[in-house]
Amino acid sequence: MGVDSLSSLLSDQGSQNSSALSGFAFGQQAMQPTSSPDSRLTRRSWLRPIPILLGIITLAGAVVSGLNQQSLNRLRRQHDNLIGLVGELEITDPTKVSIVAVSPEVIESPAWLDHKFIWVYRIYIPANYGICYESKSGRITADSPRSSSGGSSSWRSGTKEPMEIQLILTISPDGKGWTVSSLSNNGCSNSSLGEELNLNDAENFLFEPIVELGETAKSFSADEAICLLRIRSKTPEPPQESSQATKPGAKLFQGYFLYLLDSKRRDAFEAWSDGRTDKMEIDLE
Repeated sequence: MGVDSLSSLLSDQGSQNSSALSGFAFGQQAMQPTSSPDSRLTRRSWLRPIPILLGIITLAGAVVSGLNQQSLNRLRRQHDNLIGLVGELEITDPTKVSIVAVSPEVIESPAWLDHKFIWVYRIYIPANYGICYESKSGRITADSPRSSSGGSSSWRSGTKEPMEIQLILTISPDGKGWTVSSLSNNGCSNSSLGEELNLNDAENFLFEPIVELGETAKSFSADEAICLLRIRSKTPEPPQESSQATKPGAKLFQGYFLYLLDSKRRDAFEAWSDGRTDKMEIDLE
C-alpha cells in the first residue's frame, strides 16, 4: 500500500470518528431535560393561588374572631342582666349569713306580683343555723326590736349542711288594714298590721330593707339579729305611757319589722326586745 492510500484511509477513519463523536454529543444534549416556556407558566399557575388562599384564611379568621367577640359581649350583657334579676349571692365566709335582693320578676307565681309592696331575698344559711323569724307591728323603735305591742315568731332547728333559701315578703290591703305575708322554704305565714298602719300614704313612711335591689350581697355574723325589713312612719308618735320595753322618753313610730336570727339566740333576743338588756348579749359558751 502506498503512502497516499494510507493517508486517505486515515483521513476517512478520522472523519468517521468525528461524526460519531458529534452524534454522541448531540445525543447527550438531547437526553438532558429542557425547560420550556410552557412548563414555567405551569409552575407559576400553581403558585399564584397560594397568596389568595392565605388572604382568604386570614379574612375568615378575622370574621370568626369578630363574631366570637360579639357573642362574648352578648353573653356578658345577659349575665349582667341575670345578676340584676336574681342577685349574685357571693359567699366569702361560709360561717356567716349572706343576703342579696332579688327582682320580683323572677317569682314563678304571678299572683304574688299583685301585692302592693313586695321584697324578695336570697339568703345563705350556714350549717347548724336554726332559722328564726321575729316580727312586730304597731309602735316600734327606729333601731331595735323594742315595741309597745306584742309580736309573732317562728323557728326551726338548724341543719348539718348549709343551705340557700328564698324569702318573699308582701304587704297588701285586706279591707280593714294591711296584711303582711311571707313565703319561704319553711312555709308561709300571714299577719295583720292593724288599722293604725295606713300605708295608703306610703310617702309618709320609711321603707328600710336589709339590702336594696342591685346592691351587692351583705354578710352578717351568725350571732347577730338581722333586721330584714323595717317600715316606720317618718314622724314619731305622741308620747304615751312607756313600758319596760320602750323606756321613758323613747321615740316610737307606727311601723313593722321582721328579724332573722339563729334559734339558739332567741333568749338573748327576747331579753333585748323586752328591754331587759340594752343590746343582744350572746353567751358563746
